[in-house]
Amino acid sequence: MDFDRVGFDRQVGLRVQRARKAAGMTQEEVAKRIGIPRPSYANVESGRQRIPLDVLWRAAIVLQTDISKLVPQPEYRRRRPAEIVRIRPTSAMLPAAVKLPSTTTSILGSSDFTLPGLLQSVPAIAGEHSDD
Repeated sequence: MDFDRVGFDRQVGLRVQRARKAAGMTQEEVAKRIGIPRPSYANVESGRQRIPLDVLWRAAIVLQTDISKLVPQPEYRRRRPAEIVRIRPTSAMLPAAVKLPSTTTSILGSSDFTLPGLLQSVPAIAGEHSDD
């Protein structure tokens, strides 16, 4: 997993800075209330210094914001619809006791393998089976 530490620290600093400005506070005020020197706090806001979790927690309290708003959320790679593989059911996928009727495609339609489509077709499929 690639992790951009510098970019992460910069994002945290920008979020802390926005929260501070929204609260109408100075760097000096926030630094004093969270217990770190003002130059260190200024370095946090600029992304030049990492902020320990406990200091970030105190900053969230002082700035009256949720701590999750001060930390960027991870980005997960999501599959695009074009990447989703569609599987056509075959007799080989079913237990030996179950047989697909030859008209399955005509009953379900050529591509309607959604749950509602399958549920609608169950009575029609079941009617074609005979008990042997």
